Amino acid sequence: MNHKQVYRLYRAEGLPVRRQVRKKLSAGERVQKPAISGPNQRWSMDFMSDQLASGQRFRVLNVADDFTRENLVMYVGTSLTGADVVRQFAEVVTRRGQPAALLTDNGPEFISKALDHSVHRQGIRHLFIPPGKPVENA
Repeated sequence: MNHKQVYRLYRAEGLPVRRQVRKKLSAGERVQKPAISGPNQRWSMDFMSDQLASGQRFRVLNVADDFTRENLVMYVGTSLTGADVVRQFAEVVTRRGQPAALLTDNGPEFISKALDHSVHRQGIRHLFIPPGKPVENA
């Protein structure tokens, strides 16, 4: 049955027809990411996941410089924790220098205390993309 048939049956029986109410979206202002004009101003960090032919899942931690579009880290593992993220981030900071800001999503590895303490200790701004907007960190 489609929605038109259901509507006709409800009306024939004298039943109230329920209408779907649109979800109210927040009217808050969208915050633009600060503009960047050189390397090491803002890095983006995110995970990708895939599956081997055997069925085993693995994840790849990617860290990219937003200005140069250079991929700084590609770390592969089957179980990556917040400590692994901090270790890989510290290695790339020693090689490349530290960024002014770090852009991540709200994943459990990125909101962990380990990464939060490490980034705060180095004086790096930790920016988060809005929940439900994965395109912001593409």
